Amino acid sequence: MAGEERRGANKLIEQAKETVDRLAEALDTLLNGQRPAPALVPVRRPSPEEIRRHTRRQRGY
Repeated sequence: MAGEERRGANKLIEQAKETVDRLAEALDTLLNGQRPAPALVPVRRPSPEEIRRHTRRQRGY
């Protein structure tokens, strides 16, 4: 019996947490407005030569 009550209480706690999270997001949106989606920027990988130059600079050569 106590286990069932505990599971029920845990479920209520999780629901309350989710509700608080949704309310916090709604309040943040209301106060700050909609935030634009972050721009996706392509990642440029350094060339092997750039890596060697960086490594030499870090070592003080």
